[in-house]
Amino acid sequence: MMSWMKCCVFPLVLLCMWQLQEGAHACTCFPVHPQTAFCQSDVVIKAKVVAITTAGEFDDIKYGVQLQKILKGPIKNYDTIYTAAPVASCGITLTKGVEYFITGPLQDNGAPYVSACNYVVPWKSSHNILVELYRMGCDCKVNRCTAVPCGVSGPNECLWTDWLTGNSVDDVKNKQCACIKRNDGSCAWYKEVASPGRALRAAHPPSSRKDTRIFACWISFPQIFSLLSTFSSMMSWMKCCVFPLVLLCMWQQEGAHACSCLLTHPQTSFCQSDVVIRAEVVSKISGIGKFNNVKYDIKHITTFKGPKKIFNTIYTGSNSAACGVTLTKGVEYFISGQMRSDGSLHVSSCNYPVPWKSSHKILVERYLMGCDCKITLCDSVPCGISGPTECLWTDQLMVNSVKVDQDKQCACIKKSDGSCAWYQEAASPKKY
Repeated sequence: MMSWMKCCVFPLVLLCMWQLQEGAHACTCFPVHPQTAFCQSDVVIKAKVVAITTAGEFDDIKYGVQLQKILKGPIKNYDTIYTAAPVASCGITLTKGVEYFITGPLQDNGAPYVSACNYVVPWKSSHNILVELYRMGCDCKVNRCTAVPCGVSGPNECLWTDWLTGNSVDDVKNKQCACIKRNDGSCAWYKEVASPGRALRAAHPPSSRKDTRIFACWISFPQIFSLLSTFSSMMSWMKCCVFPLVLLCMWQQEGAHACSCLLTHPQTSFCQSDVVIRAEVVSKISGIGKFNNVKYDIKHITTFKGPKKIFNTIYTGSNSAACGVTLTKGVEYFISGQMRSDGSLHVSSCNYPVPWKSSHKILVERYLMGCDCKITLCDSVPCGISGPTECLWTDQLMVNSVKVDQDKQCACIKKSDGSCAWYQEAASPKKY
C-alpha cells in the first residue's frame, strides 16, 4: 500500500501544490469589455509615455506621460501613472513615445494606478467616437458569452459573443461596438460609425435634418442563443449560416468618423442643459487650448436657465467631427450648453444652438413647466409610451404631412391630472 502511495499519491500531491504555487503568483483578470472598463474607471485619458522610472517601496513602475485629452474624470494635469513592477502582479508594460488609451482608478494622491485588469491600449482615432458611445451606454450591461447556451437576463443587457466566433469577425464587439440604450429603453450594439439617434429611421424618407447615417444590428442575440441552447448539436450549421448573418448585419460600407448625437427634442435639450441663454456672437477665435477649441465672444442678452452670471464667451469643438458648432458674427442665438468645473460654458452640435426667434420666449416658459415630462421619439410604427408622463414625438413619421412641428412649435407639459400632453407655443396648458 505504501509503495503505491509513494508511486502515485505523493507525486500527485506535489503536482497539485506546484500548480497552486504557480497560480498564486500569476495575474488573473476577467475579460472586460472596453465599455465596461470605461464606465467603471475613475479616469480615462489619452496620453503619451515620455519617461519610465521606478517608485515606492514596492518598486512600482512610474510612467511620466504627456496628457493629450481627458475623456473621463477630474479635470487636472495627469503627468504620471503608476503600475505594479512585475507582470505577475498585474503590472503593464508601456512603450516610450507611444500614445495610449488609458482607463483606471485614481490613487489617494490623485494619480491613475493601472493594471492588466484595466483597459490600456495604443490610441486609435476610432477611440474618439467609441468614447462618446460608451458614455451613452453606462446604464447598459455587457454580458460575456464564451459558450452556448448563454443569454441576457433583461432588456438592458448586450451579449458579448466575440469568443464564439474566434477570429472570424476580428473582435467586432470588442473593438468596434458599444452597447447603448434605444428609444424603448432596451440596449443594443452599435458600431463606431453609427449613431443610435435614429435607430429606426432607415425605413423612412430622410427629412431636411443633416444627420449621421445610422447602423444598428436588429438580430436578437438572446433569441439566437436561446435557440442554439435547444439545438446545441447544430454548431456546424451555426458556423455556416448564423455567423455570416451576424456579420452581414454588422457590416457597414458607408460612414466616417464623425460626431454622433442622439436625436433630441429642444425641450429635452433645455431641461438637460446647465445653462440656456440668448446671446449675440461678437467675434470668433480658433485654436484655443490643447484641443484647438473655438472660442466665441458673445454679448449676453438673457438668461433662461442656469446661474445668475454674465457669460462673455462660449467654447465649442474645433470642427464638426469634434461636435463643434459654427456660429455667425452679428447673429443672435438661442444657446443651451454645459458648464465646466472652471465655470466656462461649452456648447456642441448635440445641444440646441439655433438662431433666436421670438417664439423661443414662449417656448422657454413651456419647457420650464415640462421638465418632469419625458419625450419619447417615435421613428416607425408600432411605437408607444410606457407611462402617462410621456409625450410621443412623431415628427419623423409625418414628414411634410402636417403643419405643426412638435420640435419647433410644441412643448410637453403636465396637465392637472398629472399626465403629460403636447401644447402649442400659443396655447396655455391651463385651458386643457
